[in-house]
Amino acid sequence: MFLRLHSKSKEWNDTMHSKREIFEDIIQIMKKDYAGFLDKKHINCPENYLIIDDMTDKDFVETIRRLYGVIV
Repeated sequence: MFLRLHSKSKEWNDTMHSKREIFEDIIQIMKKDYAGFLDKKHINCPENYLIIDDMTDKDFVETIRRLYGVIV
């Protein structure tokens, strides 16, 4: 799994990034760009989720979905 972002703070390219890096970027994107962030600030607690690079891609995606209530 890799993520390509255009960010002022980081230079992203086509290389693989760790799941932890991707998770931290998702958190920052949600804080900055998600209009409902303040409403869900106390519901979505990313600090309660353990992301490790050795977890499977499936477990990683499921964790992100649980955190942000994404149903696909």
